[in-house]
Amino acid sequence: MFSFTDPCLEKTLSLVTYSPFGNYIAAGAINGQMLVWDVEKKNTVSRKKLENEVAISGLKWHPSGKDLAFCDVEGHLGLYE
Repeated sequence: MFSFTDPCLEKTLSLVTYSPFGNYIAAGAINGQMLVWDVEKKNTVSRKKLENEVAISGLKWHPSGKDLAFCDVEGHLGLYE
C-alpha cells in the first residue's frame, strides 16, 4: 500500500478517479484544486486550481485518457487537458 501526496495540496480532497487505463489518478479538493498523479512513478504530473476556489464536485476522464472533465459545486463545467 502507498499514498499519493503533494506539497501544494492545501485542503481536503473531495473525490478521486482513475484514468481509463489505470495509469493516472486525478483528485479534486474542496478549494478548487485538481491534481493528477502518475500511478507507476507515484509523483504529481499536473496541478490546477480554479479561480473561484470552490469545491470540485465531479471528475470524469475521456475514454482516451488524455482529457479530464470537471465540475464544481456552483455548476461550472470545464475541461482539464
